[in-house]
Amino acid sequence: MNASFSILQKLKNQFYQAVSNKNDFHVAFAPFAFTMSNDDFYFLKSAGQTGDEARKFMKEQSEFSLMANAVLMKPHLWSLDGDHLLYNTYRDILQNALLIDPDILTPEETTKLKKATEVLYDKNKNESAKYIAYKDYAERNADMELALLDHQSEKNTIDPADTVVLNKWESDDRKMQSAKRDLLIEWQVKGAKSAVEAAKATYESILFGKTEFIQKWHDAKNIKMSSPNLLTDSFGVEFLTTTCIPNAICDYKAPIWKKITILQSEIATLTKSFTDEVPAELLMEFGNVEPELESISFEYCIVDIIRPWFDEKILNNQYWKFSDNNDLVSKGDESMKGSIPAYPVKIIFSKNVDLVFKPNSQVNEDIKTKLRSGNRLFFGSLMLKTIPMNLADNKVNSLRVQQISSNELNVITKVAANTTPAEKAKLNNTNKFQMIQMINRTPQKEMKRTMEVKSVSSVNTARLMKFRQGNPAFTTTAFTVVNPVVKPAPTIRNIKAVHMVNPTMLRPMPMFIKPVIPVVHPPQPSAPTVGSIKGKVFDQSNQPVPVVEIQLMQVNNASSQSILSLDDGTYIFEDLEKGKYEMKVKKEGFVLTEKQIEVTGNSVQDFLMKQEPVPTESFQVMGVICKKLPLLPNPIPGAAYN
Repeated sequence: MNASFSILQKLKNQFYQAVSNKNDFHVAFAPFAFTMSNDDFYFLKSAGQTGDEARKFMKEQSEFSLMANAVLMKPHLWSLDGDHLLYNTYRDILQNALLIDPDILTPEETTKLKKATEVLYDKNKNESAKYIAYKDYAERNADMELALLDHQSEKNTIDPADTVVLNKWESDDRKMQSAKRDLLIEWQVKGAKSAVEAAKATYESILFGKTEFIQKWHDAKNIKMSSPNLLTDSFGVEFLTTTCIPNAICDYKAPIWKKITILQSEIATLTKSFTDEVPAELLMEFGNVEPELESISFEYCIVDIIRPWFDEKILNNQYWKFSDNNDLVSKGDESMKGSIPAYPVKIIFSKNVDLVFKPNSQVNEDIKTKLRSGNRLFFGSLMLKTIPMNLADNKVNSLRVQQISSNELNVITKVAANTTPAEKAKLNNTNKFQMIQMINRTPQKEMKRTMEVKSVSSVNTARLMKFRQGNPAFTTTAFTVVNPVVKPAPTIRNIKAVHMVNPTMLRPMPMFIKPVIPVVHPPQPSAPTVGSIKGKVFDQSNQPVPVVEIQLMQVNNASSQSILSLDDGTYIFEDLEKGKYEMKVKKEGFVLTEKQIEVTGNSVQDFLMKQEPVPTESFQVMGVICKKLPLLPNPIPGAAYN
């Protein structure tokens, strides 16, 4: 059972509970959920920026536009694809489609127009008796509505205590309302109200609707699809302005997040619902780790995508067509055929995803050991967090999903996508969404398998055991995760939110216990070790900073190991293989620090931790909610298009 399916199904349920027209939407999830932060939505604030701020504004705006306009091409599965962007396809349609000729009528239109003419005009092309009577009743109705408005305004001048005047006003009001109803009935019978209005609607649709549509089409092409909506990013790539609401997502700890806790019994039910709805071949795209869980806790929010340049009504109209009748925007069914079968209207984000493991589970112990040893493990579309090597095994009650920085994403992309040297060099000048596109070119099950195979730890089993049992640098202190005991509630209605504490929020305690020896697997062959990295973490007052998580990622295989700084701020990674490493140093309340290190021997790397003036909050892009399009184009049979 892949328990990650329960998260995805729960998110689907949360959305569908809020809409009545469920069949109008697709809910699709990313096979690889990538990290963003509130800082990535800086562009939602005022655009009046200069210098570096202006460049940051433009970068974030272009990246969000790419993400928000990635068209859904498979049911249930959403991935960024630069070949299928809504604004590119929309522009191509507006520029190249054929528009109806308003001066040429089809036989069916000619028949409808003839019948409408007979209602409105006589043989001499004068207004018919029906039309004259209709207009007379329309005028009388308009006068009566004005009289009612005047009467309603008089009520405000009446003293509520003057019951005589108030009663007369109410009596007059009832008479006027009754007279209006009688007039409408007479209008239907003697004034041919329905027949005349239907005839007028036919005229407006056939003779004027086409002309109005053509004008709207050209407005969309020449105005909405150009400046100020058309922008160019720092790479010279054009994109169209796209934003979202609520724009509070750019604020730290915005009050738009909702907390959910899923207990063990519901995990099974949700997982079954997901697997029943999603085809078997797509289930393989969502992860390879199946822990035994007591609960899952996470927060989520759903934002609406805003596009000032897009009008679905223009596409969903019979007055245009492609020159090739085989071209489709949408087939109008679940096949996802066409250039825009469904387009994103909402984005789903999650954060603080915590997995509470069942105690004494061999499966879970194996997972912990792999995470300590540097393996990349995917819980569905989410990557599990590395466990610091100097954190006692029996204190790991829960795991938090990893937040992936741009530097780490760069390394993972190179490893997972099996890129060539030329592509690897190009990645150094690539934004996160282009990296995700590169990963998406490989089927996710193959990508994740590649990550598992390549991510053989630079910390082999023997060295990990040595580190855990007797490394002098780490024998004085152990750490325990502060987590409450989770007690399952008897019913879903009684579920209470479980407060999950970030694994980096630890308290030191004397190590008087025998170190826990992890479950070991057959040692993997590793390259010769050549050196170490050690150092100290201190703050701006030159004081040591304990319990800082230092993560070391090997560039050639994306394996990762992490440790926690001690009371005196020191840390050490020993027996490292030769090569390049990405280092990430983080602790809540401090600015994230990253650097790349090349190991050729022993080196010293100290880190100055600066307090974060404006906290940054990270979250994952889980997927999108897409609006289905009907069969398009759907031109009028026999009509002339040019």
